[in-house]
Amino acid sequence: MPSVTPIASVRVAPTLQRVARILASTVGAGAISGLVVGGIGGRVAMRVLALTSPEIAQGRLTDDAARVGEFTLGGSITLGVALAIIGALLSPAYLLVRRILPASRRGRAGGYALLTGTMGGALLVHDHPSFDYSILQPTWLAVTLFILIPALYGALLSYLAEATRGADQPPTGSAIGTLWRSRAVTLTGRTVYALAVAWGVYNIAADILSLASDHASSGPLLV
Repeated sequence: MPSVTPIASVRVAPTLQRVARILASTVGAGAISGLVVGGIGGRVAMRVLALTSPEIAQGRLTDDAARVGEFTLGGSITLGVALAIIGALLSPAYLLVRRILPASRRGRAGGYALLTGTMGGALLVHDHPSFDYSILQPTWLAVTLFILIPALYGALLSYLAEATRGADQPPTGSAIGTLWRSRAVTLTGRTVYALAVAWGVYNIAADILSLASDHASSGPLLV
């Protein structure tokens, strides 16, 4: 008697393959974005700040133990590799956030850039008397650059993920797909997104106020 392959098994294999393809494509997009924006862009940002900062800053160590004005090939390669790895590790978050972003590619890129820019800026920008934002000058440029870098990372990641179709949604007919498109998931996702952006904006604003007043910030929820 010929064997009969269960219908569920037939459906599971293509679904797993699709999930693997989605994840691999998104991780690849994250690695490229991390390398280009974080590695190359970050190196350019540090070079610009070294050139615009006063003589007293030259040769001193930044908050991340990098020496101001010193640029080597080895250091640039190390930074690029490190940021590519970090970009790849953070990239799966896009698959979760994409669910509540606008439908257009530009809308998704802008929406994800807003999230990564505010949250990344909150983590990268520090209050007074951080060396990176108190000694390196001008302060407004340092703050702007290190909010812009994570924002551009998010925008490029979204663009690459969409271009390679690496962020496809779960199959429409599957139980996972039905749950993923439910109203409860939509409302929860939008609430978490709004809270995350608000947290980032609050922390950045507190850091800017601290730098402007030359006093360490004492506000809650600071990083």
